[in-house]
Amino acid sequence: MMTSGVFIRALGKAMGWNREQVTVSLLICAIALAVATPLVGRLIDRTRLRQVLTLSSLAYGLTVMALPALIHSHGLLGFYVGFLLIGILGAGSNTIVYIRVLSGWFDERRGLALGIAMAGIGIGGAISAPFSAILVQRFGWEAGYYGLGMIPIILGVPIGLFLLKEAPAQQVVRADSVGQSDALPSMLLSEALRTKALWLILGAAFLMAISINGAQIHLIPMLMDRGITLPAASLATSILAIFAVLGRVAAGYLFDKVFAPRAAVGIFLLSCMGCLGILAFPSSSAVYYCAALLGMGAGAESDLLGYLIGRYFGLKNFGQIYGWVFASFMIGTAAGPVAFGLGYDINRSYQWPLCGAAVALMLVCVACALLPRFPSSPKRGT
Repeated sequence: MMTSGVFIRALGKAMGWNREQVTVSLLICAIALAVATPLVGRLIDRTRLRQVLTLSSLAYGLTVMALPALIHSHGLLGFYVGFLLIGILGAGSNTIVYIRVLSGWFDERRGLALGIAMAGIGIGGAISAPFSAILVQRFGWEAGYYGLGMIPIILGVPIGLFLLKEAPAQQVVRADSVGQSDALPSMLLSEALRTKALWLILGAAFLMAISINGAQIHLIPMLMDRGITLPAASLATSILAIFAVLGRVAAGYLFDKVFAPRAAVGIFLLSCMGCLGILAFPSSSAVYYCAALLGMGAGAESDLLGYLIGRYFGLKNFGQIYGWVFASFMIGTAAGPVAFGLGYDINRSYQWPLCGAAVALMLVCVACALLPRFPSSPKRGT
């Protein structure tokens, strides 16, 4: 979704769509992911992850490449149908698979392992935004979708077929039940729903997504409205993605050293400062610094959620519980870009959406501060 900002103005110019109409596609995709991810979570708890990742990566890539044909044949409806299919078919290639694999292999250094591995998402964003911007600028918006669709096929399918290796089943059970720092019985989804921790995580997931994803999706048009060219504006997205990489690794390291929710408070305060900074400092150079602060929060999002689910509820039913948390995250992801687009279309300014994002990030900090200690976690900071 980090590349969607590249296409907002291009599709508006080519098809006559406003920004709200374009970003509704992200709403549709995110809702589809929100519905599909709990089902995928249930599936990966009961079957092999490699087949899920391989088939989903292939279907996802082919659907992205089919977007231009859908748009030319059915207009805005085809655009929306394409993103509906992307959300459904791409759910199995999302972070849920990778976080589940890593959580099975690592315990004491799980945070750092998640941070390093999931940094690939930020690296992908840093590369794909300027890559798609170059394609759009030189060959048109259709070429941008063709190029992006090839990436999961070239990279995701071989990873699923040849590189992904699950932890032995007995290792996962042992990590859940005896002698480890996250030693606790694996909860069922129905049991987890009766805990304070899960509801705080669900709320934080929604609020962090609606704020950070809304801001980053609109970052490129936000800068272009200030007279900055598309390649220069895409640099801000690259900076955000680079700091998302750094944020993932730094957050993962901190999660292993101190109580993870407490570390998260500091990280999301930085992103809150990034939103307020965009409002207070309109110069392009200042916005680049603010993009870096937003990137710190963007890097910590999925790592934090996966880490907390494993620590609070165990791994046996990880897919189902994380699926519901990720659904909340995707609903926020869906609402954020649309809210930013609607706010701009009403006021011709991003002032109110950015203020709302800052408030949402403050509430994320409050939710993290209210989280209880991990069950049986004597080795972590208080």
